[in-house]
Amino acid sequence: NRNEIQNWVDCQSTFDWTKTLKMIATCEGTDWLKIGQMEPDTRAKVSGILHCDCLSDPVIQASDNVYGSIGIVVTIFTLEYCCNTVEEYKGAIKRVVSLIKSGGYLVMGG
Repeated sequence: NRNEIQNWVDCQSTFDWTKTLKMIATCEGTDWLKIGQMEPDTRAKVSGILHCDCLSDPVIQASDNVYGSIGIVVTIFTLEYCCNTVEEYKGAIKRVVSLIKSGGYLVMGG
């Protein structure tokens, strides 16, 4: 959840992220010996963890210049579970994608 990710960014997490990091490293073709550097490198790239209500418009409370400027949006067990209809799902995806800059990424897990 968002609080746990914030704890991780703040180096306050008690969760052992080793298994997760190994899975990511494997997908990226990164040697597991480099996992120790993956965490600080990733933390340095995180500029914010925001509450997002994908069923609302706007989906986040932020200034207009944020829309279309975010490099990556990650959603885990969210978009696909909060929508009751295909139309709600399409709308949620459209609103969330509006946050992402050209060439950015939407990462969905679920």
